[in-house]
Amino acid sequence: MKRCRLGGWALLVLYGWLGLGVGYGDNPVYAAQTKRKATKTPKVTLRLNAKSTLTLKATWSRFKHSRMHFDSNPQFAPYYATRVAVPQRKYNAQALSLFLPNHPVIVGEAWTLPMHKVGHFFKQFHPNVKMLLHNGGPNGAYGMLRALSPRYAEVTFRIHMELALKPGYIFYTPGLFTGRLVLDRKTQRAVYLRMYLPNHRIRNVDLNAHGQIDAVYAKTMQLEGGNAKLHPTIKWKQSVTWKHANLKLAQQFYEFMKIQWHSVPEALKAARKQKKPIHLFVVFGSLDDQSC
Repeated sequence: MKRCRLGGWALLVLYGWLGLGVGYGDNPVYAAQTKRKATKTPKVTLRLNAKSTLTLKATWSRFKHSRMHFDSNPQFAPYYATRVAVPQRKYNAQALSLFLPNHPVIVGEAWTLPMHKVGHFFKQFHPNVKMLLHNGGPNGAYGMLRALSPRYAEVTFRIHMELALKPGYIFYTPGLFTGRLVLDRKTQRAVYLRMYLPNHRIRNVDLNAHGQIDAVYAKTMQLEGGNAKLHPTIKWKQSVTWKHANLKLAQQFYEFMKIQWHSVPEALKAARKQKKPIHLFVVFGSLDDQSC
């Protein structure tokens, strides 16, 4: 994929069940962003009051759409009950602060999260949480200040993790976890947190059982707590779009996300104009998460 960033040819990727995308060399939008002069927007420091707490509720639905029929195989059935280990758990300021940067930041700035410590949140689902994926990754956890108002701040994040349902034999790897943490800057308290597995694709979990690999679908896998009704009412003074935030966080994991992607008709037109060949790859699942 790194060769693609050097230009000279086009890359056409066919995603299983997901549609088509074409990449052309370096992404000029990304390049312009990285070369842009430093902004004069003042940086902010995000802190939590030592008394700040949130109670998170865990929800995890049973997977479906298994092409390998894992969900109906009695050999594996005991491991697929998807009963949460801890339905509710209260988190203190020290735990919630793991999502915050340890230095002042501007809106749109990303930072590294302490992934092994953040991984403790996922033990509400299952005690065997792995932050170093069995398939080699990419591993990691990153946060970003997505939006800011005089009263509130929103931190979004992307985390890669997996559950060893049967250590060494059965691995349940969500495509990714994302979400938002909303802070009250005046009281320095966390007012809302949601961590969830996106479900907009028909395959969002990689399931590896005794060397057999499948991509399955889980409608719900999330941790949520606090005032969910507050967020839609906040008028942000500074923000980046959710789409931009997701792209920038994805770029922390995948270099190829810095490529400029086109629809197939646009790509064919550009290929003819630029006189570049199109290289076609067929992919089972998606490229930009761990569900493939």
